[in-house]
Amino acid sequence: MKLQTTASIDRTFTLEVFLESRNDYVEVEVTVGFEWQNDGIGAYEYWGSKGYDKGTDYLEPTQTIWDSAGFTPEEVKEIEKEMFANMRRWTEKAEEDAKDYCD
Repeated sequence: MKLQTTASIDRTFTLEVFLESRNDYVEVEVTVGFEWQNDGIGAYEYWGSKGYDKGTDYLEPTQTIWDSAGFTPEEVKEIEKEMFANMRRWTEKAEEDAKDYCD
């Protein structure tokens, strides 16, 4: 029987986006939920040789929360496009923060 546990963390980021419809920058608070994942396969046997692949721990974004009230559907699309463009940087920042906390 395998027992899997999940550790999750939330981080809040401030996103500044230029909206042409307003001809101005807006700041949006975005909370991103992350879960720790691991790409290892664990114990294995290959041609009679036994080994263990512990893999690499990494954070996977699982949800984004932000207040879209007051924005048009076109503005929401633009903001979400910018959120997606920043997700890798935010994930790396969250991993650094979490590793500093765990070490």
